[in-house]
Amino acid sequence: AAPPPHGAMHSEFAQVKESLGKIEATLVEQRSEMVQQRSEISHIEQLLTGPKSSPTPSTLGRTAVQVLEASQNWIRLQGTGDAVLQHQVAAGLAAFRTERSLVQAFTPHLQRLVQRASDALGIPLVLVNTETHAYFKDPHGGAASAPDMLVTHPAFYRWKCGNDDANFSGPGYLFGEGASWCLRDCWEVIIEWKTSMGSDHCGALGEAIEYARRKSYVFKNEENVAADVQGRQFTRLMLCDHKGFHLVLCHGGQAVRCVFGEWIDPGSVQAVVDFLSR
Repeated sequence: AAPPPHGAMHSEFAQVKESLGKIEATLVEQRSEMVQQRSEISHIEQLLTGPKSSPTPSTLGRTAVQVLEASQNWIRLQGTGDAVLQHQVAAGLAAFRTERSLVQAFTPHLQRLVQRASDALGIPLVLVNTETHAYFKDPHGGAASAPDMLVTHPAFYRWKCGNDDANFSGPGYLFGEGASWCLRDCWEVIIEWKTSMGSDHCGALGEAIEYARRKSYVFKNEENVAADVQGRQFTRLMLCDHKGFHLVLCHGGQAVRCVFGEWIDPGSVQAVVDFLSR
């Protein structure tokens, strides 16, 4: 058979070359897309896992106050209505020199506020003393920590009462821990106490915010977490001492709003109840 004309061979060669060029361009485009996808995956992993270590409580608290003040979300309570405590009762709290004795004395007042929040929501809520039961996992491999108190539905806590708990008990007092770490998005409010915050409210605030950071962290190989990405998870923190309170709303482990006041302030009952039942 006669060989194909030179022109036909040239045309076929051009077609093959063009096809190879298109394949090469497609491969380059796909490689570029893969690099972009890897970058996006890396960014998402950083959002989920957070930094490799936590800032100090003072740094966390100071940064939070600066951000909240700048955004006008650092708010002094200005209300009307009932106060949580009368002046004489509030003045007596300064006599308690240890955190545990202060919490024991104040628990009945908090129980009443939690009950009002429960009535407002139409679902049961309980106040649980968790101070001696470390159940808040550290995402960086350190020891678990224990917030002082937890407000949650009774289905989402586990009863535990050690010898030291019994020494600080009272009528209707509950002791224990969150029932399951995988259900932590069901823990309504985390409460942290200090005998007196004084001028170091930034350090105390930072300690409380660290609980929100841990609660929002999505651990590897974790299953059945309702709030499956950090950005969707809200945490409410209540920071208390013998004089007053800070009601802190956190989003993804970052404080986004804080209302603070004293137990004797008009409107403090409604402010706390609204916060517990929001």
